[in-house]
Amino acid sequence: MSAVEQPAVMGWRTELPAPAVGRAFVVLERVANGTRSISALARELGVSKGSVHAVVRSLLAVGALAAAPDGSLRVGEKLRELASAGSGPDLRGVQAVLDRIAGEQPDLTFYFGVPEADAVTILARAGYDAGFAQNAPVGTRLPRNAGALGKVLLAGARTPYACDDQEYLQGVRAVAAPVVRAGKMEAMLWVVGGVGAMRKQEMSSLGEWLRGAAAEIAEHL
Repeated sequence: MSAVEQPAVMGWRTELPAPAVGRAFVVLERVANGTRSISALARELGVSKGSVHAVVRSLLAVGALAAAPDGSLRVGEKLRELASAGSGPDLRGVQAVLDRIAGEQPDLTFYFGVPEADAVTILARAGYDAGFAQNAPVGTRLPRNAGALGKVLLAGARTPYACDDQEYLQGVRAVAAPVVRAGKMEAMLWVVGGVGAMRKQEMSSLGEWLRGAAAEIAEHL
């Protein structure tokens, strides 16, 4: 990294020809690493909330940042689309599959995400949107040991699917399947529903069905 480029990702004050660009990247990097509010950003950067607020508003307007219902900041879907263009998963293709299978199971919520070092990040979702477990937005980072996700990560690419019968959250069932490409687990597909919508005796057949959808999604990676 050159001396000119370095301040853009290290601090608020920069010698870049367009300082606003450098500051935008500072904010994006901080939010991606877990800073979730304007107050926290201002405190960490040692600047006024007003200065940060203008940058955050601009990033929200173009979709590079998004705000959760509680007001907390997260990386926006537009930035993820740009990052994945040409090299990452075809999120449009993934979303099309999610929308189709969600239409077949309207009381359930379907998620697509990628495992990272310390979490599983949701990149796409479709279906029922209600309750704590079924309204997680794109960009949410879930613990790697969360129910069915943790079981799939532990078992690896060879496992067809894993079930969670209220182990992670009381009253909630889930089934997860690895999305495998060239023998390697590249992502995960999972479905979540309340105990009334996802009956225990149907979880195995749902897992086999989800496995097929995961194979279809793998074609878009």
